[in-house]
Amino acid sequence: MKKVILFLIIISTIPAFSYAENNIIQVSTTTYSNSILQPQASSSQINATTTTLVPEEKYIQIINSCKFNFTGTCVSVRSGPHKKSKKIFGARNGIVLKVSEKVINSEGSWYKISFENEKLIYEERVKSDMYVNASYTVPVQSLAPEFYNETTGHDETKSIVVDLSEQKLYAYQSGTLYMSSKVSTGLSDTPTTPNEYYIFYKTPSRYMQGPTDRKGLLKSYSANLFNSTTTSTSTRNYLINSKAYATDVGVKDYYDLPGVPYTMYFDSDGSAIHGAYWHNDFGRNHSHGCVNMNIKDSEKLYLWANAGTSVIIRK
Repeated sequence: MKKVILFLIIISTIPAFSYAENNIIQVSTTTYSNSILQPQASSSQINATTTTLVPEEKYIQIINSCKFNFTGTCVSVRSGPHKKSKKIFGARNGIVLKVSEKVINSEGSWYKISFENEKLIYEERVKSDMYVNASYTVPVQSLAPEFYNETTGHDETKSIVVDLSEQKLYAYQSGTLYMSSKVSTGLSDTPTTPNEYYIFYKTPSRYMQGPTDRKGLLKSYSANLFNSTTTSTSTRNYLINSKAYATDVGVKDYYDLPGVPYTMYFDSDGSAIHGAYWHNDFGRNHSHGCVNMNIKDSEKLYLWANAGTSVIIRK
């Protein structure tokens, strides 16, 4: 009697789609290969990857990293979601970054960093995709950038006072002190200008770059443009998204600061109140014209203040 040998080869690729909360879409693909009913591990099995699209406004903060002066071990931001991918830069503690997707593979979970809509002055500095391992991050409270609303107008119940001589910030709720904090305002060559302002744009994260010319793009506009009730929201939005607002106050030197946390713009030259992860000099002049705060206090102020909150810079 003749023996019959049966060879069975099965190759199948099965895509799986699942829908999670907040309209998050998960897509994963696993490949199985069997010869004579014996399973064989394929590269896709070993390196199976799940990519999750995160909500439109998703921010994370770097933790357990190096300090402002790079002491300690910095968390690596890499060109791909792998430990051997090229290192782009070392992210210091407190950086806040917008992310567009989450990748899960055999090396853990990774966030893809997004600078979409940042309108960078030096786009060429972003040379590749950027990923950070999720184990070195914590989620930031769900926040979206906020523009001043002409309909609701200024928030009369809240005010922020920055005292240049004291290098201190005070926040008041209906005349009662809500919080105070040491700050760093502009150096003599790049001073913070005393005046009465209000917050017209706030964002959890901003990629600030230099050099730039603080009098360049906005030279033809009045310094009081944003205090004018006749200025349309569309005009404000155009200016906010113009390259002048992708920077700290413009000066003729180099700086490259991704993920500046809790930024609130109050002056048309680009001056803002924000957290600073690159120095610890609060209580003394240090900045290019912005009001620098420690990150913990800047977060507290950001969550409390509204677009429309008054900002008084006094000598």
